[in-house]
Amino acid sequence: DIARFAATPGNAQLTNPFNQLFAGIEYANICIANIPKMAMYTVGTDQQKKQLQRMLCEALTLRAQFYLEAIMIWGDLPAHFVPASALAIENPFPSRTDRDTIYNHLIIDLKTASDLVPWRNELAVIGDPMDERITKGTVKGLRARIALFRGGYSLRSDASIKRNADYLTYYQIAKDECNDIITSGQHS
Repeated sequence: DIARFAATPGNAQLTNPFNQLFAGIEYANICIANIPKMAMYTVGTDQQKKQLQRMLCEALTLRAQFYLEAIMIWGDLPAHFVPASALAIENPFPSRTDRDTIYNHLIIDLKTASDLVPWRNELAVIGDPMDERITKGTVKGLRARIALFRGGYSLRSDASIKRNADYLTYYQIAKDECNDIITSGQHS
């Protein structure tokens, strides 16, 4: 419908992707809020702690990916960084948050994730098989991509296309993350 310029209230081409992305954000928020509360996260064996840290990092990374996709489509969005049950008490009607604020939050989250998640060659140490789950290379690559979006030009709510004066800071983050991936020798 939308591809043929027939936007009607019954179109699902906008609401379904929006709802799916925010459902993913909600699931990630639930994991991020609850994994650190697990007893094994603090008092488990080293292997259990590392595996739970990896799961936490995966949730942080997936939330960042969902937000990046949503921002690319809709621009500024409500910032949901806690589960909906907590958000309903704190701020039941969140307003739009500037995309740069959301990007900054995601860049910090991904820095935390990259410090905790293993490289591909370190998976055996924590007892995980070589699989297609998120590793340090994935996190660093996504952090570089978000930093490029944060530093680059974008269409703003006042209909201007601009970038902030601090764009070189984010280009440096992207350069450093990409350099870490290249020098790691983990990915060809």
